[in-house]
Amino acid sequence: MFDTGTDLTWTQCLPCINCYNQKDPFYDPTQSSTFTTIECFSNYCNQLPRFGCSPTFTCLYEQKYVSHAITKGSFIQDTLKFSDDNIQNIPFGCGHNNTGYFGRVDGLLGLGRGALSIISQTAQFYNNIFSYCLSVGGERLAISPTIFSGPGTLLDSGTPFTYLPPTAYSALRSIFREKMINYPMAPPLFKLDTCYDLSNFEQVVLPEILMIYDGEVTTNLDFSGILLVAKKSQACLSFVENKDDSNLVVIGNMQQRRFNVVYDVANLQIGFGPNGCS
Repeated sequence: MFDTGTDLTWTQCLPCINCYNQKDPFYDPTQSSTFTTIECFSNYCNQLPRFGCSPTFTCLYEQKYVSHAITKGSFIQDTLKFSDDNIQNIPFGCGHNNTGYFGRVDGLLGLGRGALSIISQTAQFYNNIFSYCLSVGGERLAISPTIFSGPGTLLDSGTPFTYLPPTAYSALRSIFREKMINYPMAPPLFKLDTCYDLSNFEQVVLPEILMIYDGEVTTNLDFSGILLVAKKSQACLSFVENKDDSNLVVIGNMQQRRFNVVYDVANLQIGFGPNGCS
């Protein structure tokens, strides 16, 4: 899984203290001729959010996520192969103890802006630029841009829903419910409080939702970016209300689907292209 919200890259790793089921074999550092340990007094180790020392003074890491998932293990180095590029001595987590829901992925690819992220570690190859695509009303809300710039806004591929300030969320929810008045409402799902029972409808017409970024860069969300369909009788608006307007705004991956999302890290710019993954 690739995660623009964190820097640490890690994979499940032998010996496993607590590992979940994944599709591929677990990474075994003893089978790699290019694997090396990292000392706990090194700069790499000190740059981790949470680190420690093993009895042999090698680096240990711990990473906690908003979902309450946790990975712990050894912080090591090995060669990373991207397409035809072999990139030596990439530091990453060898996860011996991984709890929480990660699906069946081998681990996470850290695409944040910190020194330990894959983007920073491969700058000489890819010039701090990367892109990805996620496949699967009409009225502009009267919201001040400072609602988003004040607490800061994070574009996060690792979070499914978009978390909006209460002021923005209530405005969006109000007009969305008004446009969806012909569909019966359903019980809330998780933190999603605007849900509909669509089981008796062959065709559903959703109000258009556009997200407008700095410079009038506009992304027009399609069905997959507006509703999370748990089942036909429970389809929910995939936006969540933050506790207050001072909380960090997060643009989740459902609102990035169907776009090519391009990161020019060196120039501090992000762009969106239509027809992603086509």
